[in-house]
Amino acid sequence: MDQRFNLEAWKALCAVEEAGSLTAAAARLDAEPSTVSRLIASLEKRLGRELVRRAERPITISEEGRRAAQGVAPILKAHAAFIAQLSSDTGAM
Repeated sequence: MDQRFNLEAWKALCAVEEAGSLTAAAARLDAEPSTVSRLIASLEKRLGRELVRRAERPITISEEGRRAAQGVAPILKAHAAFIAQLSSDTGAM
């Protein structure tokens, strides 16, 4: 299995977990709901797990999706902090 994952897809999943629905997450990310859905579908395909409940309206996160989002959130925060640090360091590299 290809182990590469798109950070934007993980951010989309976390946004659904935080916002409570796919539509609210899309608004938070300034993206179309279909884009957020496709990003999450790519994770679902790679993981072989249902991360959001598409049969329900509004589309909400599944329990597995919630666990995945909570697990990856600290990694995304650390990544954002690292990028911010690199951006603020002048001449460090």
